[in-house]
Amino acid sequence: MLFLDCCGATHGMGKPCLFVATSVIAHQDLGPYTLDYTASGRYMVAAGRKGHVALIDLHTMKPIKDMQVRETVRDVVFLHNELFFPAAQKKYTYIYNQAGVELHCLKEQLMVMPGQHDSNQQNELN
Repeated sequence: MLFLDCCGATHGMGKPCLFVATSVIAHQDLGPYTLDYTASGRYMVAAGRKGHVALIDLHTMKPIKDMQVRETVRDVVFLHNELFFPAAQKKYTYIYNQAGVELHCLKEQLMVMPGQHDSNQQNELN
């Protein structure tokens, strides 16, 4: 189970730490971690390099989902809201729902630049 503990200490980087991810079971050996927040800031998804993925409600400080994917996780982000998040794993990118169920596996990697979707949509309309 993952939970957040508030602190005001600095950890060698000169920046104050607002939240430190800690765990009942020691998860520090599963990092380093990558984080993403929803636009509202209510939800956070964290993924450790060694496969630990956790979805947390920051208002209640309770985990929604805590799972081990048993594969290297390079990055994790939310899609349009907290219901879906893709995790870039060892070979492919997998999309999970809030319950931790794997919904889709992306076997081809596409590079999408910011604003590219809008310009492609405009070209299709013309």
